[in-house]
Amino acid sequence: MKRITIKDISQNPPEQLLTITAEDLMPLPYSSNELDSKPPIKPLTAEQKNRYECILDGVSAIGIPKPKSKEEGDGG
Repeated sequence: MKRITIKDISQNPPEQLLTITAEDLMPLPYSSNELDSKPPIKPLTAEQKNRYECILDGVSAIGIPKPKSKEEGDGG
């Protein structure tokens, strides 16, 4: 997995920096049968990526909207 730095994040990249898969995460203490019955995390749709900030890892857990303008993004 590519190592992401603060500098990478601060440059406001035009596309997602990294993708996290279930295999990248530490296994949880439950049976493999239960794991097989759980669906994988679905990637965001193009519409969701256009509406919410998810540039770091393609996940939007709290739905932070993307700024509509540079001024809005800068807090002004």
